[in-house]
Amino acid sequence: MTARVLLQKASRAQWLRARGRGIGGTDAAAILGHHKWSTPLDVWLSKTGRAEPTPSSYPMARGNALEAFLLAEYGRQTGAIIERPPALLAHPDHPELVASLDGLAHHRDRTVVVDAKTVGHRGAGVWWDEERMCPDMYAVQMLHYLAVTGLEEAVLVADVAGDYTEVAIARDRAWEAAALPLLVRWWAEHVVADTPPPADWERDSIPALNRAWVTEPGETVEADLSTAAAVHACVDRARIEAQVKRDKDSLRVLIRERMGTAQVLTIGGEKAAALDSRGVLRVKEPRVGDADPGSVEG
Repeated sequence: MTARVLLQKASRAQWLRARGRGIGGTDAAAILGHHKWSTPLDVWLSKTGRAEPTPSSYPMARGNALEAFLLAEYGRQTGAIIERPPALLAHPDHPELVASLDGLAHHRDRTVVVDAKTVGHRGAGVWWDEERMCPDMYAVQMLHYLAVTGLEEAVLVADVAGDYTEVAIARDRAWEAAALPLLVRWWAEHVVADTPPPADWERDSIPALNRAWVTEPGETVEADLSTAAAVHACVDRARIEAQVKRDKDSLRVLIRERMGTAQVLTIGGEKAAALDSRGVLRVKEPRVGDADPGSVEG
C-alpha cells in the first residue's frame, strides 16, 4: 500500500476534523456527479464549515451496526484475515485526496480494500442488475480508495435487503488519469479559494445557497438576460400552477357532487375515488385500460 497515514487512531471528533481537510470517497462521488443525494455544493459547504450537522438516522445506525458483521462474514467466507486499517489515509502525491477504509482483507496472494454497505429493499434493484452490480456512487468511492491506497482490488460486501452480496471492483488507471486532476483542481478552486461551485439547479436547495452566500441587507444586483428569463419563467409557472390548482379543486367538487351518498366511486369496476373517515376525498387513476373516462359510477 502506497498511501500515507494521516491518522493511525483517532476519536470520531479528531477523524471528522481531519477528514474535513480532504476529499474522501463519498465526496469524490458527489463532486464528479455520481452521488445520489449529495451535490458538489453540499461537499463545499461541509469542507468550509458552512454545512449544518447531519442528523442521525435509523439507516445510518443500522449500517454502522452491521459493518463489523459484514467484514467478519467476508473473512469467514473467503478465509482472508481482516485488518482494521489506519483511521485516515492520503494519496502519496495528492494529500488533499483521502480515504477512510472500513477494512483491509489479506488473502494469501493479495490485499484488497473491503467496504461494507447496508441496503434496504427500496435500493436493492441496482444491486441485482447484472450489468451495474452496484450504484455508481459506490463504484466511484471504491475507485477513489484504490487510487489513494495504490491497491489493485476493492470488494463491496453488502447486506442487500437481507441477502449477502459481494461486488469486486478493479483499479482503473484510466479513470484515475481523468478523475484525480479534476478532484485536485476542484479542491484548489473551491475549498482553498473559498469559492462555491456552481449550483445543481435540480438538486440543490435555497437553504443550501443561503449558507453559501450570506445576504448583505440592502444590496441590489441587476439581472443579466438569462436570469431575467428565469424570473419571467418562474412567474409564468406560478400562474400556471395556480390555475391548475383551481381546475383541480373544481374537478374534485364535481366528483364529490356526482358521488352523492356513496363512499366509493368506480370506473369500469375499479376504485377511482373514495371518502375517508375524515371526509377527505381521495382520487386515484383506476387500472382500467378501456374504461370510458366520461362514465361515473357511484
